[in-house]
Amino acid sequence: MRIAYLTSLYARGTDSFIRGEVLRLRELGLDVHTFSIRRPAASEATDRSILDEQKTTLYLQSLSLARHLRNCLSVLLRHPCRIVRAAYLAVVS
Repeated sequence: MRIAYLTSLYARGTDSFIRGEVLRLRELGLDVHTFSIRRPAASEATDRSILDEQKTTLYLQSLSLARHLRNCLSVLLRHPCRIVRAAYLAVVS
């Protein structure tokens, strides 16, 4: 199973609950990907585990518009039914 965590700001010392949850899910063998809208300040990496998590988190704000569009088109072409289902759930929820 693949799981995505999306937060506005991730991999900081104050994110211990989320980091712990992500770690436990990974220990259970789940494929967990972390995404953050913004990158935290360098001073937020208070220990090695936070720094490691920052290295594996995809920061959306740092991507170019062209990269965002390319990623969206790629997912749409590979999984059109999933996109339609997600759009439907977004509208009816």
